[in-house]
Amino acid sequence: MSNFGNKGNEDAMSSGSDESKALLAVRVTALAPLLWFFLVGGALRKAVGEDWVPVEVYIWPVMIAPVVLTAVYVKYRRVIQCAPNVRSLFRVAAGLYIIVNGAMVLYSWIAAIPAALCVGILLDGLINKPGKEAP
Repeated sequence: MSNFGNKGNEDAMSSGSDESKALLAVRVTALAPLLWFFLVGGALRKAVGEDWVPVEVYIWPVMIAPVVLTAVYVKYRRVIQCAPNVRSLFRVAAGLYIIVNGAMVLYSWIAAIPAALCVGILLDGLINKPGKEAP
């Protein structure tokens, strides 16, 4: 019987835990490839020479990140749609990847696929947005 009374508290705690897990997943998915892109593409490439580091080394993580961002969206969809801080960070991350992959379309047409995934994620968030109540 005591487990029945604690179940409501566990549900309340798990929603906070899910929100923190979703926030951490969005942060890592957004920042890790971008940091890799800027550090390897900028600092390391200048330090060791441009011929030593191929372009693909720092472009592919940025192109794979929207696929991981889509998986995070599928896993934490309810949290992302309900928690305003997670939703805003997720939209910023998807917008950054649209910009970065949109610029990389000039390098390779394959970059259009991750950019399209981010556009789909942002449009799904806009379409599923609850409407205002009628007066």
